[in-house]
Amino acid sequence: MIKRLFDLVDQYQPHLKLIFSERPHFISSLQDYGNRFRDVETEVVELQPLNTDDIHEILQEYYGINHPATLDQIVSISEGLPLFAHLLADQFSNDDQTSDAIAQDKSLEAVFDDVLSDVQKLGEQQGVGSPKKLETYVKYLAAIGELDTNNDDLLQKFREAISVDRATDIELREILTENIGLVAEHSDRLTVQPDALQEYIVYNSFFSDSPRDYQDEIYDNFSEFTGKNQINQLAIIHRRYNCREARKTIRDGLNTEKEKISEYGFAERVKLLRRFKILGSTHPHYAIELVKAVQKEELPEDPEEEQLFRRSMYTASPAGDLLIESIDLLSNALQGEPEDATWWLLWIAVNYPSQSQLQTGSVDQKLREALRPGFNKSPGAQQKILYVIGEHFLSGELDDELRLDLLDVIGEVSSTEIHDFSVDPINRSQMRSWQGKVPVTESWLELRKQAIDLLIEIIRKDPHPEVRKTAAEKLRGFENSQARYYSKHQEVFHQEELAKILGFATEYVSEDEDLQCIDALSRLADRENADELGLKEEIQEFQEELEDNERYQLLQHMRRGGPKKIEEWEAEIRSFAGEMDEGGFEPGDFKDIVSEVTDSSFNQFFMILADERPDFGVQLLEADEPDLKPCLPHVLMGICSADPEKGKDLVNQYIKEERFDLAPAGLRALSSEDLDYVQQKVEDLLGHQSPYPPEFVSGISQVVNGHWEDHQEWTESILLRLLQDAESLDPQSVDSALQPLPLYKDDSKAVDGAILEQVLDYAEKRENLASESHSVQLVIEEVAERDPEQFVDFALQRLENEYTGVSLLPTHLDIETDRMKTAESYESAVSKICERILDTDYYTPMAFSDLTGCFPIADITEHLLPRIPDCSEDQLLQVIWYCKFLPVTEDTKKIYRKVATEGVDNIHEAESVQHVIHSALYTDALATRSLSGVSKKEDEIEMLRDWQEDLSLPSSVRLFAEEAEDRLLDGIEHQEDRLNDF
Repeated sequence: MIKRLFDLVDQYQPHLKLIFSERPHFISSLQDYGNRFRDVETEVVELQPLNTDDIHEILQEYYGINHPATLDQIVSISEGLPLFAHLLADQFSNDDQTSDAIAQDKSLEAVFDDVLSDVQKLGEQQGVGSPKKLETYVKYLAAIGELDTNNDDLLQKFREAISVDRATDIELREILTENIGLVAEHSDRLTVQPDALQEYIVYNSFFSDSPRDYQDEIYDNFSEFTGKNQINQLAIIHRRYNCREARKTIRDGLNTEKEKISEYGFAERVKLLRRFKILGSTHPHYAIELVKAVQKEELPEDPEEEQLFRRSMYTASPAGDLLIESIDLLSNALQGEPEDATWWLLWIAVNYPSQSQLQTGSVDQKLREALRPGFNKSPGAQQKILYVIGEHFLSGELDDELRLDLLDVIGEVSSTEIHDFSVDPINRSQMRSWQGKVPVTESWLELRKQAIDLLIEIIRKDPHPEVRKTAAEKLRGFENSQARYYSKHQEVFHQEELAKILGFATEYVSEDEDLQCIDALSRLADRENADELGLKEEIQEFQEELEDNERYQLLQHMRRGGPKKIEEWEAEIRSFAGEMDEGGFEPGDFKDIVSEVTDSSFNQFFMILADERPDFGVQLLEADEPDLKPCLPHVLMGICSADPEKGKDLVNQYIKEERFDLAPAGLRALSSEDLDYVQQKVEDLLGHQSPYPPEFVSGISQVVNGHWEDHQEWTESILLRLLQDAESLDPQSVDSALQPLPLYKDDSKAVDGAILEQVLDYAEKRENLASESHSVQLVIEEVAERDPEQFVDFALQRLENEYTGVSLLPTHLDIETDRMKTAESYESAVSKICERILDTDYYTPMAFSDLTGCFPIADITEHLLPRIPDCSEDQLLQVIWYCKFLPVTEDTKKIYRKVATEGVDNIHEAESVQHVIHSALYTDALATRSLSGVSKKEDEIEMLRDWQEDLSLPSSVRLFAEEAEDRLLDGIEHQEDRLNDF
């Protein structure tokens, strides 16, 4: 048949072409046919893996396959390999199959059998000892999952298992990778491809009426090397082929490990969880039993292994990894064993609260993901998850923070949209997404009802106000979700649910319960399209209850709501104040509001109220209500504005009574009316109260705020005394003390240096400057520009205080270099930095890189270069470490070159210097990155190539540059391979 085709080509050329797809080994026979004809040209093109879209297009256009499930199955099984896509398509082109276990179909097995027959033919043609050797090699390679050719112990065991020597192993390997394309090699690791073929080979060779014993021949021999790969295979084989022997092997392996678990520390337990990770999805009951054993079994006494979880879960530690892996395994089991998996996740959350710091893997995040609607998520399983959460929520076992997190979990049930994601089966660095509405089913509606009932119970029974308020907001979310659903689809999918929510809200308001909850639920009354939702009567009844609720109505007067202008709101407050007598309001009425609801606009309300009704303001001051205390300074300010003389009397009284929480507020309000009086009283206060507590510092600082421009000397003298004689300082009081000062660029030059020094002394002792106000950062910037040497001393002292790394200086310091360079102490500052860089008894320069980064590299380079020839080897290492986190520029190139040429006699004999230069060039954080995320090291490679081409350099330096370039390129290639493998 093939000969006849070539005859036709010869007859009709050049109008006819033949295109064949074939494995590499069988190409030669096709070429032989072509070579028989003088004018027939042949060309070999290597087919690269296809992407998902390409395969879909080919399957639909040329094979007539259009069923979405069949398309995805072929893509998934072929993994983009053209040959397998073709063979599978050829089998299924006339088949109406859907997603029903396509791998179990005889036609799929026929595809794999056909591929394996090629292995047998190849073995016979190659004549490598026994023809069966090649076939055995493939079967054992598939069974162990992955062969790391750099692992000598694994290679030795593999060769012993199939009875081949090293030479035969290499020969067989080349045949399979180069001639037949059945085996892929990535980063020196061999695997049979695609995965589905690998799993079929294992099933067919070791489980399907096979004389071979997988447990003895494979798992017991190779699990220490490729245990995770084998467990993954066994789990899939059990589910795909209903293979009980595969399940038994998993169970036996798991039981063996559980028996030894008391001997394992953190690291070994982490490895164990990772090995059996797939069981969370495939065999969830096994996974939960494993987590239970890992968490409950006591750890061995091993003083060398970390026993405590670190404060931050961002910090890698064996103990933290154990927690992360346990959560991950349990979360995968949520759909299969929802009740037990949820119970154990909550157990971890209760016993290890630090897990909440995980960015993507905390318990509440995993539970949220499980309750979020999805095409492959069972509402029945979600109901069981929610049941366990509800069972424990009000038990008293969960702290407030965890209950608030769990309310976010419950709130996920309200969503009516599905956003599902999956990894592309070919390009695993690419995500695929699907979006659509949740199918309205009885089980889904029952799940929503269960969540609503639980939220109502929490609102009524939970002891914590914030939890109750948040539960009310989540309940409102269910009504909002139906409204959004209606706006998109013009359909109310569950009228009874809406009526239930409104009915509960109306009843709750009528009972005058928690005001925060009433306030949260009140948003339900704002529904504009209530009639369309069939809620007109319910909304009207709810609105009437809100209007009759006196506490809620008072809250509306006290709070600035919506986009209301300040003038309009002030007019409303003054109108309310004029009608207060009719309402018979007492200070206790306002106390009830403030004690339950927190709102920043309350302060403004009380100030305007007292300004309009100073007599009632005095009643508020005299009421002695602890809940009103935060608002009283603004009440006093309102009285002082309306009646300055009455205000002075009150201020004098509070000074005499040492009410330093109130007196400064009154002085602040009076400063625009009678500054002389205020200045005298401030002096009295400063003389009466020393040392000053933080709240006193904040209060007096607010008094002088706004007087800098006209009374700079007075303002600075007061602030300096506050800072110098403070009992202690905290971020709030320091921020208050700095507010009156013009600290932004140019204006800050006029600020008294003594004040800056006081702030610097405060900042020097603060552990983490990231938590300080922006004003502190502005002070540090001003000091750096005004007196660089003082700035350097400040940073180095913080280093002595062990505030290293990102805590050394505030992030994103904006220092004006030109101004700093004109300072008298600039040269001394640079010199001091260079001394520290070269001090081998001091920290490595990486520890204070934030400091060195504030100074121009060129100036530091100018100081360092003349000293490099006289440096010891340890000093040279310090210099290279300084360069390690800097970009490769003309200045750093000078340093590297000076070290390589004059710092050492022969760079090839200075191993430590070589090693650190390699490390510095490889870890440059600012190197150019490609779109793949792998640094291309273009500047580093350019520098090294310049050295190689510079004949004036010693041969040892040129050779070092050549080797360094090779190492960089190898490193880049290795990173790209790892990224592709991932």
